[in-house]
Amino acid sequence: MGGDTGNIVVSGDHWNGPGVFAAAGTRVAVTNAREEAKAPEYMITASNNEDGVAVFFEKSSE
Repeated sequence: MGGDTGNIVVSGDHWNGPGVFAAAGTRVAVTNAREEAKAPEYMITASNNEDGVAVFFEKSSE
């Protein structure tokens, strides 16, 4: 589509995350994600049980 991937935010917690994460500028994994779904360059947020993605967006909009 020709868009700027730097403006894309993805989140994940399972094995299919890394493929999706490759297309995004900001990569967020929840703390309880499987290890293979986390990488050192990913931002880590609260668990999905603690609304981790919402926590990330709230903190990033401050």
